[in-house]
Amino acid sequence: GTPGATGATGATGATGPTGTTGAPGLSGYERVEGAVVFTSPAASTTATATCPAGKVVLGGGVTMGANDAFVTESYPSSTTVWTVRVFTSSAFSAYRLTAYALCASVAA
Repeated sequence: GTPGATGATGATGATGPTGTTGAPGLSGYERVEGAVVFTSPAASTTATATCPAGKVVLGGGVTMGANDAFVTESYPSSTTVWTVRVFTSSAFSAYRLTAYALCASVAA
């Protein structure tokens, strides 16, 4: 047989209960640069970047202008500080080294 006509739309059902509130997440993200440090020839040099008060470190890294320097460590040394250590293999060169930290506020 032939299909029947489409029926009328039914009434909207009742609203369900409100769900629980999710985690607050992060806010106030910023990239913080530490002080510029100059490497010593044929030696290890350490640089740090510190998050401002009320923020924690999420990650970090280093910028340097060297082709004979190697990052030997790059890590969060506390909840607010990112530390990097670089070894310069040349006995004659010194380079500019800057650590940076990625920081944010974390609501509890």
